[in-house]
Amino acid sequence: MAAQTDSTWLVCECGRSIRCTVAHEGERLGSLRFFDILRPGEIHGERVSYCPGCGARLEPRLLVEALTALAAR
Repeated sequence: MAAQTDSTWLVCECGRSIRCTVAHEGERLGSLRFFDILRPGEIHGERVSYCPGCGARLEPRLLVEALTALAAR
């Protein structure tokens, strides 16, 4: 069975767009993965742990803030 992946775009505090995916590893377990902006021909972009724009560590907090903003709309 292939792993299911959900993804959304986040915005770092510096304003840079970062793609966040949740790779599910079972029914309830998963891991967050952050990717820099996609370049033509790339499927996922470059996986990053820190924002390429400002160097801030990419954390689950960014995903929570993005989902909270979507829910408020």
